[in-house]
Amino acid sequence: MANASTLQNLIKNVGCAIGTLSVCVFVSRYSKVYQSYLVDKLSLLNDAFVGKFTALAMNFAKNGADFISAQNMSGAMLYNQLIQQSALCAFMHTYMIYAIIMLIISAMVLILKKVRYDN
Repeated sequence: MANASTLQNLIKNVGCAIGTLSVCVFVSRYSKVYQSYLVDKLSLLNDAFVGKFTALAMNFAKNGADFISAQNMSGAMLYNQLIQQSALCAFMHTYMIYAIIMLIISAMVLILKKVRYDN
């Protein structure tokens, strides 16, 4: 009985490690994918970006920063928000992948036949 318990703990630990590793890989990879999608929106051709950048720069300049520093701080703040948004999108995408996997596994459990043990 002790060997069975040890084997069960080993399988549980390996499964947890694989699950944690796959989530980390999915989040890091999809974070970069979504970051590349979102960085396309940060251009001077996008009116929303220009308006937000200008408003942040004016706010920093009003609080005592010189104009160049205010622009640098507003660019850094917008880029920081881009990183946070790409990480959030990556988490949502990873969650969706695991939800689909769980639905498939649940459907497979319902499809399996019951095994009869004749004594």
